[in-house]
Amino acid sequence: SDGSRKTIFSLVPGDSNAENGLRFILYSNRLAEFVKMNEASIQQQLPSNRKPYVYYPNAPDDYKGWAVYIQNDEDIRKITDIFENAKTGLVG
Repeated sequence: SDGSRKTIFSLVPGDSNAENGLRFILYSNRLAEFVKMNEASIQQQLPSNRKPYVYYPNAPDDYKGWAVYIQNDEDIRKITDIFENAKTGLVG
């Protein structure tokens, strides 16, 4: 909303593997602002293997979120549902 180009969702193939899946990072308050949902609702929709993520020690809230591994189709659906549910607020 402020015209900035901050990352919301980032794939991390270097930290991914066949056992854990494809790793990605979600910056929680950036995503919440973008999809117009609260962070708790977003967290409930994420795969259960999520872990808190901080870009660097003592980072501001804008650099915090969750590290998650996509392991199957259900995980993909959970993530895309966040954007699908917010689509009406993003269009028009």
